Amino acid sequence: MSFFSFIKDVGEKILGLASAAEINAADLKKDLDALGLDTKDLTVELDGDNVVLKGTAKDQETLEKAVLEVGNKLGIAGVKTDGVKVAAAGEESRFCQIPSDKSEGLPVSII
Repeated sequence: MSFFSFIKDVGEKILGLASAAEINAADLKKDLDALGLDTKDLTVELDGDNVVLKGTAKDQETLEKAVLEVGNKLGIAGVKTDGVKVAAAGEESRFCQIPSDKSEGLPVSII
């Protein structure tokens, strides 16, 4: 894992923020911790419109859920995970990019 792209102009607003321009690392971390995942050893930083995760993830599943949670926020264009170690390694999920002309009628999965 290293970099995941997201659609910057689409995503969930963080409660209490009026616009995507107000997003900060502390709010993203608070939102991530509220999921109940074991993310206490992950730090969240912002590099422009990209989130940088650092630290240690409990396992591969927790890291992938953290990437999806912080990446699916309004105003976030990508998530970098180069600085994350996975304590209990597991098989990485396979992510696919679906061209917009092929996406009509596809089911939506929610983790």
